[in-house]
Amino acid sequence: MKVEKTMDTIYLEEILEQKLKDIPSTLKVGNLIKETEIKEWLFSPQEVIIEALIYSITDQALIRIIKAKQKGIIEDLHYLKKNLILFTNYAIYIYDNSLKPSQTIEWWRTETVKYDRGYFKFVDHFGSIIGTIQASRLFPPTPDEENSYKYFAEGFTNVAFIAPNPLEIAEKNKYEYALKLIDFYIGIKPTIENYICRALIYYYKTEKTSKNIEELQKVLSLIEIALEENKECWKLHKYKGQILELMEKIIASRNAYMESLVKAPKDQKYELQKKITELEEANTDLWDNYVLKVPYKERKYIMLVEDSKIKNCAVSGITIFNSSNVPNCINFYENMPLNNELYVGHPYNPSVYIPYNQAEDILFQDKIQEFCYILQQLGAEEITITSLKGRKINETNNKKEELEVAVNAGRFGNASLNIDSSTSNLMDRISHEQYDVKYVYDPIDMPKVPSETIWYQNQSKWQSIALSRIEGNTLERTECISSKSISFTSSSEKEDIKAKLKVLMANIEGRSYEEEEKQLREETETIWRVSVKFRSKNLLQEKSQSRNTISSTLTYKEKEFLNEVRFCIEDDGIIDNSEQIFLNKTREKLGLTEERAKELQESLLKPQFTEKEKEYINALSELMIDGQIPESAQRIVERFRNLYEIDEQRANEIEKKYAHGL
Repeated sequence: MKVEKTMDTIYLEEILEQKLKDIPSTLKVGNLIKETEIKEWLFSPQEVIIEALIYSITDQALIRIIKAKQKGIIEDLHYLKKNLILFTNYAIYIYDNSLKPSQTIEWWRTETVKYDRGYFKFVDHFGSIIGTIQASRLFPPTPDEENSYKYFAEGFTNVAFIAPNPLEIAEKNKYEYALKLIDFYIGIKPTIENYICRALIYYYKTEKTSKNIEELQKVLSLIEIALEENKECWKLHKYKGQILELMEKIIASRNAYMESLVKAPKDQKYELQKKITELEEANTDLWDNYVLKVPYKERKYIMLVEDSKIKNCAVSGITIFNSSNVPNCINFYENMPLNNELYVGHPYNPSVYIPYNQAEDILFQDKIQEFCYILQQLGAEEITITSLKGRKINETNNKKEELEVAVNAGRFGNASLNIDSSTSNLMDRISHEQYDVKYVYDPIDMPKVPSETIWYQNQSKWQSIALSRIEGNTLERTECISSKSISFTSSSEKEDIKAKLKVLMANIEGRSYEEEEKQLREETETIWRVSVKFRSKNLLQEKSQSRNTISSTLTYKEKEFLNEVRFCIEDDGIIDNSEQIFLNKTREKLGLTEERAKELQESLLKPQFTEKEKEYINALSELMIDGQIPESAQRIVERFRNLYEIDEQRANEIEKKYAHGL
């Protein structure tokens, strides 16, 4: 009849010593080893050597080595560790040809020992095999070896039963006793596994308390330290995944399990793959909202891999997705995702991922485009873009003939920007050594910042321009934009990603590291200068008021007709014969009378002046000679302009219109 396990190491030593008596004496070298007092073989003074078995050396040879050691002829006895099985009151250590144990089978982790087809198999309380010993290493062949070995396996089970399992104790809610046990085992052997066990007990005991998180973080730090020297240890990655999962860092946990999957032996891959699948299925909400719930730093780099190859693909810092199971919330630049391509997340548009090898060019161009669109909405009459350094405008735009600043301002996913094409017009593109691009507009609305922006919220200079334009009446501004200002990776990060990508590509068929070097090319700095001239707010306010007054009383068809009139006059302010023919056809289609159409046209063609502007015009009329203002009167004109508070740009416009009899 079984009794509850106790921490009685003396009893364990007695039972183990008794069981080992059944092993032939020709294999035993424990007494000889114990006589040498080799303390460095043990982890703690509390650990005691019970027996040692060796089959590759005779007793006589062993005695000669020991005597030589005693005489100082041999520096150490580490040679004896080859092909040695060492039994202690804590564990079984199995050495092969290396000087380090190839297996460590701890008694407290063992639930049962079974004999199966030539091997003793040590099984934990989860049903997993934690170690094996070939029977031939303990016993020579015997006629009734099957029954003898099964009997011996039962004896090992009884030994293991004496060493209590802290996790089993914790499951019975005896947390203090469980912690006392694991601290005892840590005192013997402070392994990562033992510290993980301690953290798990705290987790069971305290759930999500600060003490629990503190304990988990401590263990995670220990695992990270261990991984620095044992990067290929699949168990460490598995433990890391386990701890991260308890800390509810699901993405990081999945990535750790993925790394464990890649490095694990074949007989462990199924369980790890199953664990990853369960983790994904249990957190569907996280994947559906991946770009919003996961911090940018953790989701920055992703790669799509074929389902059949994903078991071989995992590195820290790059999230791997099955190409057939990518979260729906992820949008790819130009909607053409490729397998085995490294993607980087847009720094300000969470849903968009861009090919790493094109990211700098794409983001730089996107930033320029949004800036120009904002300038347009602030009342720009003219925008000129000039290449100052690095890549020319045409070099960064190999897919489209024009930069299309206005009409293509929003390139990514949900951040598309709708722009009224009737309010912008490409007038000129000046080609010379610097390859300038110039855009001319006819703004009609008061300055505003568009609501749908990506970069604006993080650009203090842009915000300053907008403020000075909206609160004041800025007429000209120049801003230089550098590709370095959108750099999303430091030099050290690039080197780190390069190394990780090299490892990843080694596991993917058909891609060489040389090809990957092209993905990670160094970008040279590019600088473009953006110069803008704004229309005076006074004029914009006048036009806006006029439009609003007219629009408030218009029918839908009348508004449609006015939109076509605006289109016809936006380039030169007049309606020529061909444009008039078009407007007549539009009027007929909309069912408007000739009289009403004429009124609507004249409402846009007739200049609108404020009271001060009318007084200014009257003053000019008194100065004019033969329809012209003489040169000698220009100083007086300037005084009148100041008197009636007319800005220079508006004054020039009035003079031009007045001179033409408008």
